Amino acid sequence: MYDTIGMTNQPVLEIGAENGQIVLNLLNPKDHVDDNSKENRESPTKISIREKISEAKDFAKYLTNNSLTISIRYKDKEIIVLENKAKSKFSQLITVSNNIQIKNLRHLKKLDNELFNA
Repeated sequence: MYDTIGMTNQPVLEIGAENGQIVLNLLNPKDHVDDNSKENRESPTKISIREKISEAKDFAKYLTNNSLTISIRYKDKEIIVLENKAKSKFSQLITVSNNIQIKNLRHLKKLDNELFNA
């Protein structure tokens, strides 16, 4: 069961639970980036995907310590999982965390481009 958050009949985010995971599905975030994010996009010092994800490592560790899992999806494609059973040495190189797994780098990059390079 999912709840949808959106504006003017355009869904932005679905939140729900599935297979013991909390699921956040970003459906159409492009049109709902706030002005502060827009200023950050125009700033000459753009934060890399790696830096953004690495900032989440304390939160991912908290989730792990409490046996919780969050699946982050972009347009129904799973892109990141924050959990205690995160796999992939490749993800660990990028995230510098044992608790964050990048499941789909291509869609993660698309999300990054949509939000911060539009």
